[in-house]
Amino acid sequence: MTLSPPSHISPIPLEDAGALNSTPDDGGGLLAEEFHRFWDTIRKRRWGVALFIVAAVAGTLAYTVRQPKIYRASAALVIDQSAPQVLSGIKDVVELGDRSYWGSRSYFKTQYEILQSRRLAQVVVDRLDLGNSLHFLNIDAEKLSPEEVNEALAKADPAAALLGRIHVEPLRESYIVYLHVEDTNPDFAAELATTLATTYRDQNLAFRRKVLQGAQGDLQRLGARLKKDKVEAEEALLTYEREHQVGTL
Repeated sequence: MTLSPPSHISPIPLEDAGALNSTPDDGGGLLAEEFHRFWDTIRKRRWGVALFIVAAVAGTLAYTVRQPKIYRASAALVIDQSAPQVLSGIKDVVELGDRSYWGSRSYFKTQYEILQSRRLAQVVVDRLDLGNSLHFLNIDAEKLSPEEVNEALAKADPAAALLGRIHVEPLRESYIVYLHVEDTNPDFAAELATTLATTYRDQNLAFRRKVLQGAQGDLQRLGARLKKDKVEAEEALLTYEREHQVGTL
């Protein structure tokens, strides 16, 4: 069997042959070329870019300056877990919580929740008459008619507004807790923080007084009962002596 040579062979052009034998670029050249192209674009439009940067910085600064300053006032509280004592040297009337680690943790967590409770906030609102404070409720009377002001006051929720400004920060490994209140007026913020702290203190004192009054009432009833039992016992003893004609030495 004989093999016949191919009838036609097409030669490969030199430039195509070079393309077949070339190796792919590592990308460094393309990256450099893109960077130079980007830099050329920035350089050609440098005044526009500079103007944009200046305008952005100026706008941000103007917006920041126009914003009202927010002040934070803080009040420190010491939360005491010990129970009130009716008599000196006598055991506690009632325990205010379990003295174990988990019991103490639950007790203090409860106190933190009370500090942020709506009930406590409402007492502060009533004490400071915050429901009628245009500043506190952020109502601009200059831009509203008297009817619109009254309507805004009626729809306002001052207790919720106060809760939104309160932040409780316990100090680790201590009985101290900080109450932070924010407002655009530093004096008003201090008044809010102080009133919140004193209101919490007054409620705790009221609870302790209630416990003491209850304990004192129990002691008085117990004393009256023991005195009655003593009198009855003495009368029974005298009756026995008379009946049996014996005397007590």
